[in-house]
Amino acid sequence: MLASALRCARCVPVVRQGLSSGQRRIFQQPNILYSVAKRCVAESAAKAPGKTGKRDFGSTWAQIKKMFVIAKPESGRLAGACVLLVISTGVTMAVPACIGKVMDMIYTSSQEDDPAEMRRKLTALVQLLMGIFVVGAAANCGRVYLIQISGARVIRRLREKVFSNLVRQEMAFFDSSHS
Repeated sequence: MLASALRCARCVPVVRQGLSSGQRRIFQQPNILYSVAKRCVAESAAKAPGKTGKRDFGSTWAQIKKMFVIAKPESGRLAGACVLLVISTGVTMAVPACIGKVMDMIYTSSQEDDPAEMRRKLTALVQLLMGIFVVGAAANCGRVYLIQISGARVIRRLREKVFSNLVRQEMAFFDSSHS
Protein backbone atom coordinates (compact mmCIF):
# COMPACT_ATOMS: atom_id res chain seq x y z
CA MET A 1 0.00 0.00 0.00
CA LEU A 2 2.76 2.47 0.91
CA ALA A 3 4.67 1.60 -2.26
CA SER A 4 1.69 2.65 -4.37
CA ALA A 5 1.46 5.86 -2.35
CA LEU A 6 5.08 6.63 -3.11
CA ARG A 7 4.51 6.22 -6.85
CA CYS A 8 1.86 8.89 -7.22
CA ALA A 9 1.10 12.01 -5.18
CA ARG A 10 -2.65 11.66 -5.89
CA CYS A 11 -2.68 8.25 -4.16
CA VAL A 12 -1.44 9.48 -0.76
CA PRO A 13 -4.87 10.63 0.57
CA VAL A 14 -6.53 7.41 -0.67
CA VAL A 15 -3.93 5.23 1.03
CA ARG A 16 -4.28 7.19 4.26
CA GLN A 17 -7.98 6.28 4.36
CA GLY A 18 -7.13 2.55 4.30
CA LEU A 19 -4.82 2.76 7.33
CA SER A 20 -5.73 2.05 10.93
CA SER A 21 -5.94 4.99 13.34
CA GLY A 22 -2.49 4.27 14.80
CA GLN A 23 -0.92 3.99 11.37
CA ARG A 24 -2.74 7.17 10.28
CA ARG A 25 -1.31 9.07 13.28
CA ILE A 26 2.21 7.94 12.36
CA PHE A 27 1.58 8.84 8.71
CA GLN A 28 0.35 12.33 9.65
CA GLN A 29 3.26 13.18 11.94
CA PRO A 30 5.62 15.61 10.22
CA ASN A 31 8.82 13.64 10.47
CA ILE A 32 11.88 13.84 8.27
CA LEU A 33 11.52 10.43 6.57
CA TYR A 34 7.93 11.22 5.62
CA SER A 35 9.15 14.54 4.22
CA VAL A 36 11.79 12.74 2.17
CA ALA A 37 9.19 10.33 0.82
CA LYS A 38 6.81 13.19 0.07
CA ARG A 39 9.55 15.04 -1.78
CA CYS A 40 10.39 11.91 -3.81
CA VAL A 41 6.72 11.55 -4.72
CA ALA A 42 6.56 15.15 -5.87
CA GLU A 43 9.75 14.80 -7.92
CA SER A 44 8.59 11.57 -9.57
CA ALA A 45 5.21 13.14 -10.37
CA ALA A 46 6.95 16.16 -11.87
CA LYS A 47 9.19 13.99 -14.03
CA ALA A 48 6.32 12.01 -15.57
CA PRO A 49 3.32 14.34 -15.93
CA GLY A 50 1.77 12.60 -18.95
CA LYS A 51 1.50 9.11 -17.51
CA THR A 52 -1.61 7.09 -18.11
CA GLY A 53 -3.14 4.59 -15.70
CA LYS A 54 -1.14 1.71 -17.22
CA ARG A 55 1.32 -0.13 -15.06
CA ASP A 56 4.97 0.54 -15.84
CA PHE A 57 6.83 -2.77 -15.66
CA GLY A 58 10.12 -1.15 -16.60
CA SER A 59 10.27 0.69 -13.30
CA THR A 60 9.33 -2.52 -11.45
CA TRP A 61 12.28 -4.34 -13.02
CA ALA A 62 14.51 -1.39 -12.18
CA GLN A 63 13.42 -1.64 -8.55
CA ILE A 64 14.12 -5.39 -8.54
CA LYS A 65 17.59 -4.72 -9.97
CA LYS A 66 18.23 -2.17 -7.22
CA MET A 67 17.14 -4.72 -4.63
CA PHE A 68 19.62 -7.27 -5.99
CA VAL A 69 22.40 -4.65 -6.01
CA ILE A 70 21.69 -3.88 -2.35
CA ALA A 71 21.62 -7.61 -1.48
CA LYS A 72 24.74 -8.49 -3.53
CA PRO A 73 27.13 -8.51 -0.53
CA GLU A 74 24.88 -11.16 1.03
CA SER A 75 24.85 -13.39 -2.06
CA GLY A 76 26.94 -16.13 -0.42
CA ARG A 77 24.65 -16.35 2.57
CA LEU A 78 21.54 -16.27 0.39
CA ALA A 79 22.95 -19.02 -1.86
CA GLY A 80 23.67 -21.10 1.25
CA ALA A 81 20.12 -20.51 2.44
CA CYS A 82 18.80 -21.71 -0.93
CA VAL A 83 20.89 -24.89 -0.69
CA LEU A 84 19.61 -25.50 2.84
CA LEU A 85 16.07 -24.89 1.58
CA VAL A 86 16.52 -27.60 -1.05
CA ILE A 87 17.86 -29.99 1.62
CA SER A 88 15.02 -29.35 4.05
CA THR A 89 12.46 -29.68 1.26
CA GLY A 90 14.00 -32.99 0.21
CA VAL A 91 13.84 -34.23 3.79
CA THR A 92 10.22 -33.15 4.06
CA MET A 93 9.40 -35.05 0.89
CA ALA A 94 11.34 -38.15 2.02
CA VAL A 95 9.50 -38.52 5.33
CA PRO A 96 6.26 -39.98 3.87
CA ALA A 97 8.26 -42.54 1.87
CA CYS A 98 10.16 -43.64 4.98
CA ILE A 99 6.99 -43.90 7.05
CA GLY A 100 5.46 -45.93 4.22
CA LYS A 101 8.42 -48.33 4.43
CA VAL A 102 7.87 -48.72 8.18
CA MET A 103 4.17 -49.41 7.64
CA ASP A 104 4.92 -51.93 4.88
CA MET A 105 7.46 -53.67 7.09
CA ILE A 106 4.96 -53.98 9.93
CA TYR A 107 1.94 -55.12 7.91
CA THR A 108 3.60 -57.35 5.29
CA SER A 109 5.58 -59.51 7.70
CA SER A 110 4.35 -63.05 7.90
CA GLN A 111 4.16 -65.21 11.01
CA GLU A 112 7.16 -67.33 10.04
CA ASP A 113 9.51 -64.30 9.89
CA ASP A 114 11.94 -64.09 12.76
CA PRO A 115 10.69 -61.41 15.22
CA ALA A 116 14.26 -60.52 16.23
CA GLU A 117 15.21 -59.93 12.57
CA MET A 118 12.11 -57.78 12.00
CA ARG A 119 12.86 -55.78 15.16
CA ARG A 120 16.44 -55.20 13.97
CA LYS A 121 15.25 -53.97 10.54
CA LEU A 122 12.61 -51.77 12.12
CA THR A 123 15.13 -50.29 14.57
CA ALA A 124 17.57 -49.55 11.74
CA LEU A 125 14.81 -47.89 9.69
CA VAL A 126 13.63 -45.79 12.64
CA GLN A 127 17.22 -44.71 13.34
CA LEU A 128 17.58 -43.72 9.68
CA LEU A 129 14.33 -41.78 9.91
CA MET A 130 15.56 -40.00 13.05
CA GLY A 131 18.80 -39.10 11.27
CA ILE A 132 16.79 -37.68 8.37
CA PHE A 133 14.72 -35.60 10.81
CA VAL A 134 17.88 -34.25 12.47
CA VAL A 135 19.39 -33.32 9.10
CA GLY A 136 16.14 -31.62 8.06
CA ALA A 137 15.90 -29.70 11.34
CA ALA A 138 19.53 -28.57 11.08
CA ALA A 139 19.02 -27.47 7.46
CA ASN A 140 15.87 -25.57 8.39
CA CYS A 141 17.57 -23.91 11.36
CA GLY A 142 20.56 -22.90 9.22
CA ARG A 143 18.29 -21.53 6.50
CA VAL A 144 16.31 -19.39 8.95
CA TYR A 145 19.54 -18.11 10.55
CA LEU A 146 21.12 -17.18 7.22
CA ILE A 147 17.98 -15.44 5.95
CA GLN A 148 17.58 -13.44 9.19
CA ILE A 149 21.23 -12.38 9.25
CA SER A 150 21.14 -11.40 5.57
CA GLY A 151 17.91 -9.47 6.00
CA ALA A 152 19.24 -7.60 9.02
CA ARG A 153 22.41 -6.64 7.15
CA VAL A 154 20.49 -5.46 4.09
CA ILE A 155 18.19 -3.36 6.28
CA ARG A 156 21.21 -1.92 8.11
CA ARG A 157 22.78 -0.89 4.79
CA LEU A 158 19.51 0.70 3.65
CA ARG A 159 19.22 2.66 6.88
CA GLU A 160 22.82 3.81 6.59
CA LYS A 161 22.19 5.02 3.02
CA VAL A 162 19.00 6.86 4.02
CA PHE A 163 20.73 8.51 6.97
CA SER A 164 23.79 9.50 4.95
CA ASN A 165 21.59 10.98 2.22
CA LEU A 166 19.53 12.80 4.84
CA VAL A 167 22.63 14.25 6.48
CA ARG A 168 23.94 15.48 3.11
CA GLN A 169 20.79 17.50 2.35
CA GLU A 170 21.07 21.27 2.09
CA MET A 171 19.63 23.44 4.84
CA ALA A 172 16.87 24.61 2.53
CA PHE A 173 15.51 21.07 2.46
CA PHE A 174 14.92 21.14 6.23
CA ASP A 175 13.34 24.58 6.00
CA SER A 176 10.83 23.31 3.46
CA SER A 177 10.03 19.94 5.07
CA HIS A 178 8.73 21.17 8.50
CA SER A 179 10.19 18.50 10.72
